[in-house]
This record gives sequence, structure tokens and C-alpha cells, in this order.
Amino acid sequence: MALFANHPSSFPAGLQILAVDHHVAALCTIQDICNNLSCQVITCCSVSDAWNYLFAQNFDIILIEACMPSNDTFAFVGQMTSLFKFPVIVMSLDHTPSCVMQSIAKGSCAFWSKPLHENQFKNMWQHVVRNTLSESQLHVARMPLATYIVGLGQYRLNLMAFCKDLNARTQKFKVADTPMTATITAYKDNTFE
Repeated sequence: MALFANHPSSFPAGLQILAVDHHVAALCTIQDICNNLSCQVITCCSVSDAWNYLFAQNFDIILIEACMPSNDTFAFVGQMTSLFKFPVIVMSLDHTPSCVMQSIAKGSCAFWSKPLHENQFKNMWQHVVRNTLSESQLHVARMPLATYIVGLGQYRLNLMAFCKDLNARTQKFKVADTPMTATITAYKDNTFE
């Protein structure tokens, strides 16, 4: 993710956005709102231009119109989310349940109804954080918090620090979509192995 690599101290200002829409007026609205919020945005009118930008630059989040002419937007969203792991927000005047469900099914993190407004953009950074955290954490089985606390006894463990440390130590051993098991040894001084 470009944001956390290059701009950690200024977050969320500096969010790097790619906006794809065939309506120039919509792109101008996005550009104005993003400028007001100190976000960096690149706008393009076609999916082919979007592909070129995706391979040339780093982005934190993608905004795309659901009804792009001559393109299957939802197939493009599916490819972007699987190849680049970007959070993608689909936007459209068509906010029927089938359009919303299709965008979510293809991997978008949100669906925005047009016309767009500034409040949508003010909360957009949450998708970037959620996506970044989910990528950096291990695929830990969902257990109640009490299970972790009981399992560690009287010792406390910063689970986020543990996940980051384990991720860094095991990066060279990882194979895509292969579960990994870990044994945690927690010490009285709140450190772990």
C-alpha cells in the first residue's frame, strides 16, 4: 500500500486515489473533494487508462463507476482486487440491490450511490486501514477473545505486535493460501516468542 509506505505521519492526508469514470463531471467532483481533503487523486475515463496507471504508480484505493461503456466493470473490479489487493469502491447512479450485490460479490469494499458527497470521502480512509491490517495479519481462526486470554493465563500479549512480528519472521516461508500454525510463549514481562 502506498499510503503506509510513504506517508505514515501525515495519514490520512496524502491518500493516493485512482478514480475511473466516463463522466467528466463526476471526475471533476471527485477531484475537487479530494483536493479539499488533501488527498492525491488521478482521474481517468477508461478502464484501459486505469490499467496503465495501476502498473505505473502506487495507489491506496480505487473508485470506479459501475457502468463503464464497452467494459465489464465488475470483471475489472474482480481482477483488481485479486491482483493488486486494493480496496475498491464502486459508485453508480444505479443503486438497485442487484448492482450493489454484484459489486460486493466481485470484491468491492463499498458501494457509493451518486451523486457523491464529501462525507463519503471523509470516511474512505477506513477501507484502506482495514485492507492494510487484514493483509498484514495472519489468517487466525476466529475465536472469542476470552479464549486467547485464558490460553495465555495471567500474561498479556499485544496481539497486533505478535502478528506483525510473526509475519516478518515467517515471510520467507509463506506460500499463498497455506495455513500456518504458531506456538506462542508469553513471558511475565509481556514479551513473547
